[in-house]
Amino acid sequence: MSVSIETTSLYKGNLNAGDKKDILNAKEISTDLITSDLNQKRLTQKDDENQNENGITTSYGVSYIREFAGKIVEHPKFVVGMIILILINAVMMGVATFPFVKDDLEVSQIFETVDLTILIIFTVEISLNFTYLGFGIFCDGWLFFDFCVVALSWIMAGFGNDSVKIFRSFRIFRALRLIKKVKTLRDLVNAIISVIPRMGAIFFLLGIFFYIFGVMFTLLFKDAGEFIDLGDNYFGGLHNTLFTLFQIMTMDNWVDITRELMTYKSWAWAPFCAFVFITGFIVVNLLIAVICDAVYELNDFADALTGQLKSETDDSSTESPSDRFSQ
Repeated sequence: MSVSIETTSLYKGNLNAGDKKDILNAKEISTDLITSDLNQKRLTQKDDENQNENGITTSYGVSYIREFAGKIVEHPKFVVGMIILILINAVMMGVATFPFVKDDLEVSQIFETVDLTILIIFTVEISLNFTYLGFGIFCDGWLFFDFCVVALSWIMAGFGNDSVKIFRSFRIFRALRLIKKVKTLRDLVNAIISVIPRMGAIFFLLGIFFYIFGVMFTLLFKDAGEFIDLGDNYFGGLHNTLFTLFQIMTMDNWVDITRELMTYKSWAWAPFCAFVFITGFIVVNLLIAVICDAVYELNDFADALTGQLKSETDDSSTESPSDRFSQ
């Protein structure tokens, strides 16, 4: 609500006592209205701060604790510190595989102690996030991933005998938490996730080619081992053929396999070259193109959002105080 007040500077002539009294009364009413409006805005802002994102009203003390926890986990130095700890933890797990650590009980114990200390710090970070966001961390994919990694690390920390070392080896997955901390990696993963439907269609097409060539190669070269000395039973059955085709798609030793079969059938190079051309060049490069396109679209969206926020900030900074009071 706004009230337009004419100041005394608008009056060019002499004012009588009644006019002066009316002006003073109007000024007092205007001041009271502005003060009331400001107080109402402060109360509304305070109510909003004491209300969490799920619409559950909390006390002022709880709101302060949550705000304090949020300032900690979102502080740039805290984020950098967590990245450094994740890197140190990953490097230590790699170093721990060397004999000078595994064979020395004292050194191994030091590594285990440091690893447990870092895990406790990770747990404190997750607790701060939970304090700040509550059950909202389970709605954020990256925070939920962090929670699962830390929880599984505690579960695996309880395994101590050699029969379950395979479970403890999964602690290295803590290094994946770098994806959430580093924006570039996070954007890349988000781009890959966003193109999963399109990639699914490409994988389906690739599966069709695999099945067609798998049946064809099995029928053509199943008996090749009876006439020539093959290094392995590459095409003895459909399952063997599909595995061999996957090896050929990765360009692993496919030329040697082709040359061996050319001693059995001189034209064997033709289906091999066709399969390599279709899968190794067309389909794989198509996957790369889809991912690059998604990254490009993601960057365009980020740039557009940044420009919009900057425009809104500029507009709000140029707004006069009187315009704000009149709204």
